[in-house]
Amino acid sequence: MTEYSIVIEDAGSNFSASVVDHGDCVATGYTVEEVENTMREAI
Repeated sequence: MTEYSIVIEDAGSNFSASVVDHGDCVATGYTVEEVENTMREAI
């Protein structure tokens, strides 16, 4: 299983996430849980 480090940021009205070593992989969501799930799908 591959592991990735992600950064989740509070963007005010939502949250955004990006993969540390892969700048092209980003996700957004209204909650941390939603952005985590969206990031899993994006990866």
